[in-house]
Amino acid sequence: MPTTTHLWPAVAIAIAIAAFQPAEAATFADAKFSEIVVATNLNPTAMAIAPDSRIFVCSKSGALRVVKNGALLAKPFVTLPVITASEQGLIGVTCHPNFPESAFVYVYYTLTGPEHNRISRFRVDGDTALGGLGGEKIIFDLDPTTAANHNGGAIHFGNDGKLYASIGNSASSANSLSMTTTLGKILRLNPDGSIPTDNPFVGQTTGKAQAIWCAGMRNTFTFDVDKVSGRIFGAEVGDGWEEVNELQAGSNYGYGRQEGYTVPTNTTGIVGTFRPAIYAYNTGGCIIAAAFYPGPGVRNFPADFQRKFFFADHNNGYIKIMDMENPKTVVDFATAAQNPVDIKFSADGTLYYLNRGQTGGSLLKVTYAGGPVGMRAASADRRHAAGWRLALAQNGRLVDPGSHTPALVLDAQGKAVANTLLRPGSTPQGIYYVKDR
Repeated sequence: MPTTTHLWPAVAIAIAIAAFQPAEAATFADAKFSEIVVATNLNPTAMAIAPDSRIFVCSKSGALRVVKNGALLAKPFVTLPVITASEQGLIGVTCHPNFPESAFVYVYYTLTGPEHNRISRFRVDGDTALGGLGGEKIIFDLDPTTAANHNGGAIHFGNDGKLYASIGNSASSANSLSMTTTLGKILRLNPDGSIPTDNPFVGQTTGKAQAIWCAGMRNTFTFDVDKVSGRIFGAEVGDGWEEVNELQAGSNYGYGRQEGYTVPTNTTGIVGTFRPAIYAYNTGGCIIAAAFYPGPGVRNFPADFQRKFFFADHNNGYIKIMDMENPKTVVDFATAAQNPVDIKFSADGTLYYLNRGQTGGSLLKVTYAGGPVGMRAASADRRHAAGWRLALAQNGRLVDPGSHTPALVLDAQGKAVANTLLRPGSTPQGIYYVKDR
């Protein structure tokens, strides 16, 4: 299966070809959806949509571009001194959760001296950074890297006001499980870059490693936060399985020992609570973009999109939708999306996505012909309410995170499990899905 090692070079070839061909639109499962091209020749990697509807687009070469009122501004917000081998460059961006009152834009990029990734912030001054590059405030310098691939790069604020960052393992499975490095982890920081004292591994680590919130990652290119429940789902690029993981404090996802739905037989060195994927596939590809549909309010997509999780596969060129309360239910949204790399929803529920295989890398807007609808808060906003949830069987016992006795139990392949196999002391080791009555 393709790995991320040659992701960007392969895409560069696709871009060169696309320059001599007409742009091709994605094909949507529902014909009421269509797309328009907003901006081209972006060389994009990631984006953030500000509350005022401006879209900040990361160019791999270091320029943070601004799309305002549907048009790409000529002057970048700021241009960073990046290195661009393989998957390096300007690869992450987000806005402060109190934007524009706290008018800060955060970026994640790769630089030399020694080679490493950095998280910084800039204050907004109109459509550019106050003081330009000189206005940079370094938030967090990550550990030095030894490979140009597996950088991660996504940064988002959680509902708790903390800054979360996905850090690739620099192509080393040893980094994924080591608790002495920030590589191969999900980090949790205060907005100023300091480390929260309630991080789960503070008492087991020292220095920068105290920022670790989750361990055992290979290369979580991106993740997103459900603004209703606070749940965080990450898109983990594997070397055998592509995964959607529910990212939880103190968890370890075991890369280097396992991928997908399996449970490692040897848990030595897996610090924290092991969690397998909530959804995984091994049919090739590169899961690289993810976003939750917004919660209650007036939205531009049908009401049944509320609380759905969208993810995109770069190599296979599709966007799919997962029911966050039933993660084994995944349906098609779009195909032929020309190497997507990021997806985001604006406040009104309109989908935007970046691709790298069309006209030098484009920003596209997806619209729905049915018009806006009102979405009401539902009882399903309650965590794991009336839906399937993940359970793990170890040492002959099914560990169910729910508070009720499950009525239905499925194995990792979706097959119903007989009650006789669920007796304490006899349950086969593995991952299960359980549902209440």
